[in-house]
Amino acid sequence: MKTLACSTIALGESLSLLSTHSVKFSSGYSLKFVLEQLASATGDVARFCFEKSVQGMKGEPSHKLLMSLAIFPDAPIQGAVAEVAGLTSDPDSVSNGLVRLQQLSLVNLNPETKRYEMLSLTREYALAQLAAYPDFEREARMRWVRWYLDFAYSYGGEDWEKWIHYNRLKEEEGNLRAVLYWCKNQDHYAEVRDLWLLLNHYANLYAYWDDRLDWLQWLIEQSERRGEWSSLVKFMIRKTWLLIRECSPQSLTQADEILQRAWVLRDRADSCVQADLAESMARLRIRQNNYTDAHHWLIVEEKLVIDANLDERQHIRYFIPVLYHRAEIFYSEGEYFSTKKLFQDVMKSAEKINWHRVINSAQNWLADIAIEQGDRDEAQKLLIQGLTVAESSNNKRRLARYQRSLARWERRWGSVQKACQLSTQAINSFERLGMTRDAQEMQTLLDCP
Repeated sequence: MKTLACSTIALGESLSLLSTHSVKFSSGYSLKFVLEQLASATGDVARFCFEKSVQGMKGEPSHKLLMSLAIFPDAPIQGAVAEVAGLTSDPDSVSNGLVRLQQLSLVNLNPETKRYEMLSLTREYALAQLAAYPDFEREARMRWVRWYLDFAYSYGGEDWEKWIHYNRLKEEEGNLRAVLYWCKNQDHYAEVRDLWLLLNHYANLYAYWDDRLDWLQWLIEQSERRGEWSSLVKFMIRKTWLLIRECSPQSLTQADEILQRAWVLRDRADSCVQADLAESMARLRIRQNNYTDAHHWLIVEEKLVIDANLDERQHIRYFIPVLYHRAEIFYSEGEYFSTKKLFQDVMKSAEKINWHRVINSAQNWLADIAIEQGDRDEAQKLLIQGLTVAESSNNKRRLARYQRSLARWERRWGSVQKACQLSTQAINSFERLGMTRDAQEMQTLLDCP
């Protein structure tokens, strides 16, 4: 009988597998028992399927590659596998080893994605192999973590600098999550800290990460336990960003308590972090409709940015929020002329550093101003342009807000039915993002005849 590789057959095709390769049941095993064994990577049938394939490669690069591939929950690229296997200095052995695994049908190279795929049963068996080599597993896991830290450093970070690369993060999202969970379970705080800081903007703006508050709470507790005060302040700011976006009475109260405590610790952080902290204070006061206090915190933020003596691009980056939130206050007070002027200034500044998310956001505000002022055509033009950018960049929060603005436009000048459809879409998006007040406010537009 030629070498059998069960990994080529999905579990649902088990009957065909057994028939094709003439697996006998003379031992007395029932068909039901054999099928159950196929679902176990350590069962007799699984060993029958894999042992002959794997036995001859133990100690060779192909065996290291097989075990390394199993570490990735989602199909990896070749460079990542080679790094985790510790074979980057020997590219020929990587190429030959992967070809051998494909010939044995243990892995499959997807021609479209150029990623190496492995069936779940094969992966379970390979993970069992990995556990049998604890020294290799320990080293491979750390190389896995380092590879994704380097990856996140290249493609993650603040969206004003790295947003164009966020699609690369999306491709690796499952593996990045797996690294975070593994590091957390192993109490590798520093790796979780560094990776989360690189992924924070991506997770908030471009992905549905429902467990973000849990991660941030864990990081807050761990950084405080270790006396990492600067990191503690950063994670407090990031947690309050989410709480303020939620905008429920409870979340705003919680954000207030966290920010008051963070302000006491502000001297442990650098000027840019302190400016972020003052901005968070201003954002919170705006959501609480306390515009006098919000103006105060924007003055504090402005002074911190000026005193930091940043280079031109950094100065623009940290000064834009001052203009942005002042414009937001003016809008809430109905001062549309001042609002429009400030948001135009925001757009000009953001264009200098290619901060496209802020440009798209300011354009949305300008469209809302045009709606308030009855400028039908200008509002429609801004909304169509902005919606296209929000969709192409996959900025889910901004997309929801454009849907809200388009619903208002349709309700005033277009189709009531279309307004209801857009309102529903916006509500669903806001709810997925945890933006409860925004979702509640949209309900008013759903009061359609």
